Amino acid sequence: MIYTYQTRPRTRKAIALLCMYYLSLTLLKLWFAVADGIMAVALLVSLPAVYDLARNAMSIFKLDGQNITWMSGRQDAKIALNLVDRIRFDTRLDLSIKMTVILTSGNKIRVPVASTPPIEAIEKVLDSVNVKHERHHFTLLG
Repeated sequence: MIYTYQTRPRTRKAIALLCMYYLSLTLLKLWFAVADGIMAVALLVSLPAVYDLARNAMSIFKLDGQNITWMSGRQDAKIALNLVDRIRFDTRLDLSIKMTVILTSGNKIRVPVASTPPIEAIEKVLDSVNVKHERHHFTLLG
């Protein structure tokens, strides 16, 4: 069984959120005369999101019968399934999922958030290829 998940950052939702952010900054500046220093910091915070939207780099996660492969930006990895002890899913406070591959040697390899597939789909695929997985909700450390 081959499972492939692909995503790009340039979605309607991402563009709408960024536009709403800039609109709210503009309204704050016009209505409340927010200081220029605060506005500059607020604009600088959004630059990585603008860069991601402009670049629109594809993120890929692939699981086949022998390997787990992912690519996101400059990060990529290929791990043989026989080296995988288990996969751990941590739900963070912002409700995003952090996926960590734990090897039989004890090393932990974190899958980039952009390459992490939807939890329901990947759990079914992991069950079908007999890879152990565990889910932890709202962990602050680790």
